[in-house]
Amino acid sequence: MEKRYLSCFSILFIAPVVVILLYGAGYTKVYSSFLTRPLGDNGFGILASKSQPLLTDKDIFSSEEDLSEELSTGATHRKGYVLGWHYYEGQTCAARNMLGLQYWAASIGFAVVEPFVSNSFFATGPFISKGESLRFSDYFDINNWNHHVTMTGFAKPLVSWEEFIEKAPRKLIVVCVTMNSPSRVTTVTQINTTRVLQRGFTDETLSPFGFTVVRAMQFSFFVGSQLEMDEFNDKIFGNYNPNDVTVVFPFVPGVSRARINVRTKGLPDFRPWLQPSKRVIKDSKKYVETYLEGKQYVGVHIRTVKLAIGLKNKTPEDSSPPEFVENYLRKCSEIIGDLLLKIPGKHFLAVDIGTFGDPKQSSHMSRTQLQQTLSNLVNTVYDAKWDENEWETSFINITGGITDKGYIASLQKLLVSNASYLITAGGGSFQNSLKANHEMMTTEKDTIFSVCRYDEIKELLYS
Repeated sequence: MEKRYLSCFSILFIAPVVVILLYGAGYTKVYSSFLTRPLGDNGFGILASKSQPLLTDKDIFSSEEDLSEELSTGATHRKGYVLGWHYYEGQTCAARNMLGLQYWAASIGFAVVEPFVSNSFFATGPFISKGESLRFSDYFDINNWNHHVTMTGFAKPLVSWEEFIEKAPRKLIVVCVTMNSPSRVTTVTQINTTRVLQRGFTDETLSPFGFTVVRAMQFSFFVGSQLEMDEFNDKIFGNYNPNDVTVVFPFVPGVSRARINVRTKGLPDFRPWLQPSKRVIKDSKKYVETYLEGKQYVGVHIRTVKLAIGLKNKTPEDSSPPEFVENYLRKCSEIIGDLLLKIPGKHFLAVDIGTFGDPKQSSHMSRTQLQQTLSNLVNTVYDAKWDENEWETSFINITGGITDKGYIASLQKLLVSNASYLITAGGGSFQNSLKANHEMMTTEKDTIFSVCRYDEIKELLYS
């Protein structure tokens, strides 16, 4: 279980029956005749897919009676709150880490506060400092998430920040978590409540809302040294009654042997629970109508950072890593262009460079190289009818001025997932997730083309 947990759920895709074979350096993919795939009844089939029925507000089950027998112990008669200040990783993996926190919270009858989001990260800090921020429910359908979390008996539903501020006990216990203990055993230490605790969270962070830190514990976990759940809970609360306190985790790495190392059951496959929010769906429909003429289209999704990480150790001696990556992506762009000529329909690009790109994009190429790569990709996908500025502006126009990277990524993800045909390069959990969504939404076969794989580097560059 832990191996899957760490890799954030890699997905296997099985090759379909051969009908027509495409040849070309960088890809080998079979596909049947291209047929228009009608959009779902809701205009964006993802919520009404064959494996994910459309949910309504009536499907939300938040009462304690809906929890499973495992969670219906004396602990569920309490109503306490857990605040995750900063979650490790982004979007899909952050949701996994949040689910682990929800599982722990349910063991003591507590509910987790819906996180604020900023550029794909789940964090409360930007909201506290700026007074405004998007929330988990702006990225994802929180009703769908709460429904599945509760009906599986895994945890309590997320609760709003407003409920937390109104109802949470004002005594705070702060739980600081670090991973990979240097002592090679899990250690627990009570720490001073008046110093900077972790991730910018201090004893004064929530004082404007009437909270006071009464206890702070430091857990330094090691993979080979687990704690029992009861022992973990006892160390957190000490002599405090859980009914009288609120718990804050300044850093939430998730719950597993390599993270918060307590004995738990494995996480369920939560990916189908991460459906797009109504806001994302509305903007996606508008984008299709405005820029894709409401017709079938081909989605292109490229993760350059994932590609660069894989290429780093394969750089030849006569080239620098940034130059090697740039050349590789230039050739990859040509491969995509050749493939697009064989597939009918409008084209749509989603890529992790540019204004809305991955924060790590600058670690593998210079600003000039990134700009040139983005220009090449936009020019290729849109047949030189758009430049990179027009491409980026299209998202700002559709969303009414939103520039949050995570929100734009969610919008792009839904658009790519709902494409009639999908071209991908790079891999990673985010891309695997949208591939899974795409396959759920279509009854057609052979609609995904994976290009620019690592095992084709020489053929790709020197063909």
